[in-house]
Order: sequence, then C-alpha cells, then structure tokens
Amino acid sequence: MPRVVIVGAGICGLVAAGALRAAGWQPLILEQQERVGGRLRTERRGDAACDSGAQFFSVRAPAFATLVAAWRAAGLAEHWCNGFATAAVHDPRAAPVAVEDGFPRYRIAGGMERLAQHLARGLEVQCQRVATRLDTGARALALRVRSPAGETTLSADAAILTPPVPLALALIAAGCHKRALAPALQARLATVRYAPCLCLTLDFPKATSLAIPAPGAVRLSAGPLSWLASQRAKGLRASGDGVVVHAEAEWSAAHAHQTDEQLIAALTALAAPLLTGWSGGDWSSPAAATLTRWQHSLATATIDEPFLDAGLAAPVLLAGDAFGGRPRVEGAVLSGLAAAAALIGAPRSD
Repeated sequence: MPRVVIVGAGICGLVAAGALRAAGWQPLILEQQERVGGRLRTERRGDAACDSGAQFFSVRAPAFATLVAAWRAAGLAEHWCNGFATAAVHDPRAAPVAVEDGFPRYRIAGGMERLAQHLARGLEVQCQRVATRLDTGARALALRVRSPAGETTLSADAAILTPPVPLALALIAAGCHKRALAPALQARLATVRYAPCLCLTLDFPKATSLAIPAPGAVRLSAGPLSWLASQRAKGLRASGDGVVVHAEAEWSAAHAHQTDEQLIAALTALAAPLLTGWSGGDWSSPAAATLTRWQHSLATATIDEPFLDAGLAAPVLLAGDAFGGRPRVEGAVLSGLAAAAALIGAPRSD
C-alpha cells in the first residue's frame, strides 16, 4: 500500500486524503495547528459559535456540486442565500441592498469547521506537527517533522503540499534533492500572491435583533472594511448575535504591526456605526472581541492549473486554493481532488 504524506489539514488536504484512501493509498496528514480545518475555523463561546475564517462557499463545478449534494444529504451543508447585500460606496450606512445572482451560497450547520471534522473522520491526522524539511531521492522522500515531543523523520512514496505556496517552496528549499526544482517552475510559483485579512469577531449575547438585515451579510465595496456577517443569521446561535468583521486587504497590511488590543478597538469603532445604521441599537460595546490574523487569506495571483508537480525525483505535488484560478473553498477542493487523481493515475513502483 503506497504511503503519501499530505502537509496541511485544510479542506484541500482533507479531500485529497479521502480520495487517496478510497483508491488504496495510505495517507498521513500533518497539521501544524492543534485542530483540522485551516481557514475553516469556528470559535465557540458557550452555546454560541462564530466562523472566524471562511464564511460560506458557492458551487460552480459539477465535481464540487456532487460533493456538496452529499454534504447536504448528511445534514452538513445548508442553503444560505443566492447573493449577499451590498452597501453603497458613497454612504455605507445606508440600508444594504440584497443582490441575487442565481448562484446559491452554502453554510455549514454548526460552523464551517464541522465540515473539516467530518472530512477528517477515519483519516490518519497528526496535529501540532510542523514539516521543516523535505528531502527527495529516487521514488522516495523523507520529511522532517517537529512536534511538542521533538523531531522525527517520516518516509513516504509521495507528498502533497497544501500550505500557502511560499511556505511550500521554503519546505522544498530546506532539503536535498536528487533532481532539483527547475528554476522556471520556481519562478512561476513565486508569482503567486496572497492578500492578508484581519478578522474581528464580536459577541453581543444580549442583542434583541439581528445585527445585519437579511440575508445577514454585507459586502462593502470601499473603505477599511470589506465584509460583515451576522452569525445568528447563519444559524450559529439561538439568541443575541455575533458579528464577523473583515478588514480589506490594504488596510489589513497597513495595520498588521499594531497590537491585537489596538486592532480590536479600531475595527470595533469602524463596525459599530455601520451596524447601528443598519439595525439600530448600540453595537459599540461587545461582551467579547477576538482578533484573527489571516496572513494568507486570499490568493490574488494564482496558477491556472489545479496543481503542479514539483518535478523532483519523487512525486511531490503542490496544491491548494492558489491553484485552478478559483481561490475559494471550491478551488481548494478541486485542487485536492485533482492532485489525488494525478497520484492515483501515476505508475507506481509497488
């Protein structure tokens, strides 16, 4: 049974592992965080939950539609809306106007991280494992891994690297290879770019109304903020409300040097008048506020192919939401499926 090491337990790595396991491979997923999901992250406070990473996903490709249909049948995926509200650039405090484009948006019942947990069932996943070095020889590879217990080296027949491309390239560069990464390929991968996002979650347990009118999420086309979403509108709490606030990329980059306390204060001050203008009430004093710093929130310059083979002596594939030209949840899933299919279809020495 061939063994494949997958670096990263985000949705790309999870779907790739599931496909490989079904084809008779033995996948091992290494995740540096303490839990699976990557940007499918849900924070919980008592009976309330809040998605602090990806908020939803849409469906375009038939292959993804098939998966989503299964998730819906399992009670995981739920239809949210067919388009979000937008606020006017010249007056963002004016009532948001819902715009439907015909494409359904889906949420995950209980929070987006629940989907990652579902996909991880039955897979061998090791959390708090940081891959630090990749060495490749003839049809075999070794991965150096750091954990709370120390360092170890894992051997495998193939690897799929799903972290942001700069981190995957650094992992390859740290090792020794019988056949080096081609300069042209390295230069192409170096063109991938990511936008950061500062994400603020606000808890209002005593709120008597939704913070944001239906469907519960607003895009701002200009200004320091780009997205606000009511977590009660997503079905993640039965009372009060929770609000997720995303700062736009340029503002996030310019203010990344500030402390969490400074950023929480600044983003709360930016969001509060908008929420008051949309729904009334006082939204300036949340019971709790948490900041999440997403350094690689969204791939803004991508690779057209759904994955790339690093061209090393042993099979090493790079995949994730920076591949395939669809830098969202759907793109990450399609990339993982394509990378798995490439390994399954490749000639094997076993």
